[in-house]
Amino acid sequence: MKLYVNELDVNEYENKMLYTMRIISSSMKVSIDEAIELVKKGSIIGFPTETVYGFGGILNNATIKFLHKLKNTDGKRPFQVMVGSCDDVYNIAHTNDIFEVLKNFYPLPLSLVMKSNNSSIPYDKVAVRIAGNPKAMEVIGECGPLFTTSANLSDDEPIVKCKELVKTFSNIPILCGDDEVVYKTSSTVIDIIESPKVLREGAIGSEKLEIMTGLKFTR
Repeated sequence: MKLYVNELDVNEYENKMLYTMRIISSSMKVSIDEAIELVKKGSIIGFPTETVYGFGGILNNATIKFLHKLKNTDGKRPFQVMVGSCDDVYNIAHTNDIFEVLKNFYPLPLSLVMKSNNSSIPYDKVAVRIAGNPKAMEVIGECGPLFTTSANLSDDEPIVKCKELVKTFSNIPILCGDDEVVYKTSSTVIDIIESPKVLREGAIGSEKLEIMTGLKFTR
């Protein structure tokens, strides 16, 4: 069964996603192979990152609409795009010399805001994050870049334990990690379109990044 989710409204999408979930797995906790199959068929999944648990789905408008519904947002805030490697960034965003410096220090719990160059992304600017968790990297390696967001309701604290995620979002397939996340706080966000500007302090401090990279950030 294939879900052409770009042709569905968000409620029909949710129903078909759950139906597909029941076909593939008997449990809301899924294996890595089940998670990959679900994402390829258009499902949203919960999955581990090196910071907090996240939600992710393939790059299309239905994913965006369902993520907004899932998190109970106002529908205006853009979602990040998570890729599997620094090389993948070139297919998502317009890079520059700042990125060329920063990429030498990955893996980092860092999201970089750049101008989009991908027609699947309906934003002029996009925050790109390079996966650092092995399971996230495997899913993205098989499925391609994902729209992602932290796995929590809007304004709630991010979730760092799989059992808490399963309890809070009982209708979403969850790929559990080992819960030994490195940072347990959201990624740092830096706008590098012109000069590097810190938009959100997070898992790695901007002052530490300045020391590591030799770059100077505005705040």
